[in-house]
Amino acid sequence: MEIFIHRGRKNVLISTGNTVSSGTTELARPSVLLGGGYRKQFKRKFGILIETNLECTFDGQRNTLIASDVVSIDPSIGFEVDFSKKLFIRAGAHNFQQVLSPTDNTKKTWTVQPSVGIGLQFGKVHIDYAFANFGSDFETNYSHIVSASLDFKNDEKNK
Repeated sequence: MEIFIHRGRKNVLISTGNTVSSGTTELARPSVLLGGGYRKQFKRKFGILIETNLECTFDGQRNTLIASDVVSIDPSIGFEVDFSKKLFIRAGAHNFQQVLSPTDNTKKTWTVQPSVGIGLQFGKVHIDYAFANFGSDFETNYSHIVSASLDFKNDEKNK
């Protein structure tokens, strides 16, 4: 895998104290993802799922909600509402960070990256749509993500 960085971005990275690799090897530091959720069903027609995750990294202090020299913790939260387990509406938030204020370089403000989505289930076919910003900066445009899946599970065995 070869990494190409636009010259202007490279200069910004260097001027802000970041290292720019000239090689093609990228190291992924170990992390631990802790998560949990709670689901409540109401009369077979309506359900709610609330979930939270904590991504814990151990490679030095990062710009996360909880940060120390030993561990940095990046939380995310999401919820889903379903109607008859056929229509799903989802929303979430992740990437909580402190950044310099766009109007005042001496102040920091908290930012968050939201996402929303919808899912449909027709028998064994699932179709999902998400609208989110998965980029690491605020210049990145939001993404439209559509996915489809087919469930091969034998329903007769699971009844």
